[in-house]
Amino acid sequence: MVARCVGQTSYEIARGNLAELCQIYLSATTIGKIAEETAGEIAERLKNNPDVCRTFQQAKGETEFYADGAFVHILNPDGTRRWGEFKLGAFSKRPCGPFALASEWATRPFPKPTAVCAFAAMTDKEGFQELCQQMRRTLGVGGVSSALGDGAKWIWNVVRDVFGKTDECLDIYHGAEHISDCGKVLFGGAAEQKEWFERMRNVLLSEGLSGMKREWSCDW
Repeated sequence: MVARCVGQTSYEIARGNLAELCQIYLSATTIGKIAEETAGEIAERLKNNPDVCRTFQQAKGETEFYADGAFVHILNPDGTRRWGEFKLGAFSKRPCGPFALASEWATRPFPKPTAVCAFAAMTDKEGFQELCQQMRRTLGVGGVSSALGDGAKWIWNVVRDVFGKTDECLDIYHGAEHISDCGKVLFGGAAEQKEWFERMRNVLLSEGLSGMKREWSCDW
């Protein structure tokens, strides 16, 4: 019950939920220890369970990979605190969707994944790369059809080292964020900013970096 609660929320929120709903009274520190122990047990079961590989292999669709990182506040064993980077990855199987125009990016029908296997760790780039290799072997994955990331260099380095040459896709939300920031500088909130942003976002989706360079040289 503790592992289930903490899998959805923070240690502190899980502590409150357990107390209020189940009359189980534990400190956030104890909940954290249980979560860490459970994570290790799950990792071992995952590595030694042939059904995991079989289920993923039998799922229909193309194999995709996603990676990201976020900084979180960590309590060290000696009571001191620090910020550390939490890296996560996911393999998924997804059927190909129907053809759609770049302008339909937010409304097109997007098939749901048929299988997903996610993993995460507090580690450096080299440690995460080894974790990706382990998960790739566990799932019986060779290459992937595409890799999605926010543009961080370490993500693309991991993708190339683990899978070799594959389609590296910058997710549209991070790409659009940079376009928006650029538009704010160029137009200062003027009415043209929204029109420029939508046009440049469509160019990015349909043509990638080469189209962005062409539009930039034409405009300025």
